[in-house]
Amino acid sequence: MEMTKQRIQRALTEHSPRQLPRRREGDAAVALILSGEPTSLVLCVKATHLRAHAGEVSLPGGKHEPIDTSSLSCVIREIWEEIGVPFEANESLGSLNQFQSLHGLRVTPWVFWREAVDAPAPKDPELQRVFQIPLSRLLRAPDGFDFSARRQAIDQPYMPYWMESGERIWGLTALILAHFLEVVWGHQIHYPRD
Repeated sequence: MEMTKQRIQRALTEHSPRQLPRRREGDAAVALILSGEPTSLVLCVKATHLRAHAGEVSLPGGKHEPIDTSSLSCVIREIWEEIGVPFEANESLGSLNQFQSLHGLRVTPWVFWREAVDAPAPKDPELQRVFQIPLSRLLRAPDGFDFSARRQAIDQPYMPYWMESGERIWGLTALILAHFLEVVWGHQIHYPRD
């Protein structure tokens, strides 16, 4: 299937994202930044010195701050602060279902498209590195699944993971990517049954 900006935008326009109730823990927003031919996705690796999520693969993004006027403005600020790539609101193709993180945050994923992304690099000391993965790699079956009893009460207790560029893409990042693939390409991941 062809991966074009128009196809992605049409699928996101036709999708009604699930909205979760506000939580006292707060809100966060993350970005799926797509670009190039073949289409690739920007991912970050968290620094190993962090107390939470050390060394994990993540999407660019973070918590809402008082200066943010919306979830979209939050993610645009976070993209700039984390990887130094400026985006405008009109470069967003739309949003996906909100997810609840294990720390209780309500997370909104936003999808962005740019023909080329100039060498994104860590700008924030909380990041170790930034890399890109071909989207076609994620359309193949996951390399495996992890079971999380903590996620069982939230939504999907099985989390897919992919191995790429020496990194394990798993957790909330993997669940968001799986949801994106389902919305845009109808790509169903066959989760294990209990």
